[in-house]
Amino acid sequence: MSETNKYQCCLYNKHYLELHELETEFYQDKFHTREKYKGKLLCPDCHKVQLAIKENSNGIFLSAYPKSTHDKTCEYLLSVASKKELQIFYESINPTSAERMLERVLKDAPSSPIKLLNQNSIQNVNEHCPCENPDSKKTIIRKYLPRRLLQLREMEEKDYLVMYYGKCKLFLVQNKFNDFYLRIFRDDESNKYLCSLKIPKKI
Repeated sequence: MSETNKYQCCLYNKHYLELHELETEFYQDKFHTREKYKGKLLCPDCHKVQLAIKENSNGIFLSAYPKSTHDKTCEYLLSVASKKELQIFYESINPTSAERMLERVLKDAPSSPIKLLNQNSIQNVNEHCPCENPDSKKTIIRKYLPRRLLQLREMEEKDYLVMYYGKCKLFLVQNKFNDFYLRIFRDDESNKYLCSLKIPKKI
């Protein structure tokens, strides 16, 4: 599956550069931005594959150089996890692992691939078993959850789940049926409305 927005950041001079920062610079001076970063942008996970700046009607995106090869452990080699796989994964993960994953998200660190079992034993998924059990015969399938920066693009409607991250403005509203919603707006001069999240009454 091809993803135009796969790379939301890249490695430049040993530092992570967000795509929205690169886009701002690009539209100030396209020629000099291309020359400045040509051959110097790398995959944010394996740091091996060179990335090039490309442009389409939605803005810029990063694309791997032809015939370039990611490290075999790189998350960008992996397939996207389906909604069903993620549901089973999140229902099965132990609290300690869930807390560590949440901390990584809050720190805006590059996400680690999730580990799924094959369909015959997927109900037993958790971070420690059977991954660390050499006697286990269950097949581990590594997949990843796509990430999108709120400051960069429109919210996407996909047949798989996407994790959005970045700063935003939140407003708590209540309708006439006493339902509560979080209304989410972009945290910039546009204050663009992004979406609403209904808060379950049991929370």
